[in-house]
This record gives sequence, C-alpha cells and structure tokens, in this order.
Amino acid sequence: MSNEMPLSEWSKIPFQGQDEVLAAMSSERYRSMYGEAYRAAVAAKLAISEVGLDKNYSGRVENSVTIGTDSLYGAAPAEDQKAVERAFAALRPDAPLAVDPNRIA
Repeated sequence: MSNEMPLSEWSKIPFQGQDEVLAAMSSERYRSMYGEAYRAAVAAKLAISEVGLDKNYSGRVENSVTIGTDSLYGAAPAEDQKAVERAFAALRPDAPLAVDPNRIA
C-alpha cells in the first residue's frame, strides 16, 4: 500500500515554489488522459498558492515573450504611429490604400 497523500488533502496544501509547480505539471499523472482528478488538484493548489508560473514553459524550457509598450523611437506612441504612416506613405505614393501624407498632422 502506498504512503501517498490522497489528492483531496494534497490539493489543500499550497505550492511552495515554482519548482514544485513545474514538477506537478511535468508529472506523468498530469499528462495522462485519465488524469482529470490530478489536474483538478493541481489547479486547486495553484488557486491557493502565492506562486505560479510567471513564465511560459515548454517542458522545463522557458519560452517567455516580453511585449514592450514603450515607444519605438523614443517619442510618444502617437508620434510613433505618425512616423510609421509617413514611412509607409513615402514607400507607396501610388498605392490607392497608402496613407495620404498631407493628412498626417
């Protein structure tokens, strides 16, 4: 007989760190097509934990993507958009859908 804690009790104990979360999600039980109860227990533990996966992992390899909201050229976002429109209009002056450079304020 196994000394393993029942999932109903295990799910009430918060994860202690990201390594523990990764270990739980890397488990064969988590990936099994019959692992619905285990996945639910992991979800319950995550809900009460102060840790989680702050990064995107594929297996144990981090695949995080950072999206910046800063300006492309150091100007205000509206100025960035105008610069992009001017560059596009300069490249395609004969295109019917090109931005009219005279209308860019």
